[in-house]
Amino acid sequence: MLLISENILIRPRTTLLIIALLVLGCSGPADDDSARERASIVTNQWGMDFVLIPASGNGWKEHCESHNILFQPISSFYMQRSELSRMEFAAAFPDNPHVNLLNEVHPSQTIPSWIDAVRLAHTLSANDSVYEYRLPSVSEWRYAYYLIQKGATAGIADMAGENWEFAVKDRMPTTEAARNEHDPSLQSQSFVLTGSPPDYERSTFAQYASPTPVTGDDAIDEYTGVRLVLVPNLADAP
Repeated sequence: MLLISENILIRPRTTLLIIALLVLGCSGPADDDSARERASIVTNQWGMDFVLIPASGNGWKEHCESHNILFQPISSFYMQRSELSRMEFAAAFPDNPHVNLLNEVHPSQTIPSWIDAVRLAHTLSANDSVYEYRLPSVSEWRYAYYLIQKGATAGIADMAGENWEFAVKDRMPTTEAARNEHDPSLQSQSFVLTGSPPDYERSTFAQYASPTPVTGDDAIDEYTGVRLVLVPNLADAP
């Protein structure tokens, strides 16, 4: 189980919230070809960078149709620039004794399973009055990967690498649901994805975006990272 300290300082960033809301408020559905022009970065209180992924447009719809992928329109969202690093994890949870900083930028291996990744997102949300956090949906991850492959957005790193990344099928489990790792409903939401090989969309969906055990699998743990999605917390923002 992931050990997380509750001694985390809350340092709201009102200015960043205002900037984020202005950007999201002005970005209605538009063609994804304009992604680079509207890109914006938000940094949270723990130094994690999140890049604005613009709403999908006709390019994404045509891509899905040509690759026999179920089309789902994507609203704009903030995706973490890179997988959670050990240094970023240590900044958020300084009292956690399991953080190995030998390689500071390496994806944090303190998140050994999908359920731990879900709990991590909920814990960060509970300790941040400005933003909330969740895992990307499978559709959001594939859409961000599509934009990167066509050069339509900048700032997202390493999605085409060998690592697998945790995702949810279509909705993030609640805090209450995540407390029971044996809940069978969690299995239907538990996914990992990888951009290697880069033509994975031409292969079977199950092979490269497959359900993963809720509590971890030794075959993928060493090569699995967490890339979060940031959501402005409108209810609690000052």
